[in-house]
Amino acid sequence: IDYAGKTRCCGFHIQLEKDGTAASMVGQNMRIAKDKGAEAVLTPCPLCHLALDGYQQDAAARWGRTDLPVFHLPQLVAFALGIPAQKLGLNKHLIDPRTVLTERELIA
Repeated sequence: IDYAGKTRCCGFHIQLEKDGTAASMVGQNMRIAKDKGAEAVLTPCPLCHLALDGYQQDAAARWGRTDLPVFHLPQLVAFALGIPAQKLGLNKHLIDPRTVLTERELIA
């Protein structure tokens, strides 16, 4: 999905200094993605993964709940190569990405 926030900063770099700003950056990016029809977000950056998954709940008060699962690129590459989902650490995400895989009948 092409959306305005797809290359915007996730806010990870300012989490310690300005926690609210970081949450707002995540909330805005996730809200735009959700409004454009995204069912999940994929990022190659581990820090973006942490921020986008971790701050959605904090951002919900201002931007509304998005509950968009965030995948880290190596997880989906491994899954595509046949590594079982239960070995990819998906259960450690705050927003459970297994729901998207189940809805798409990719896992049981």
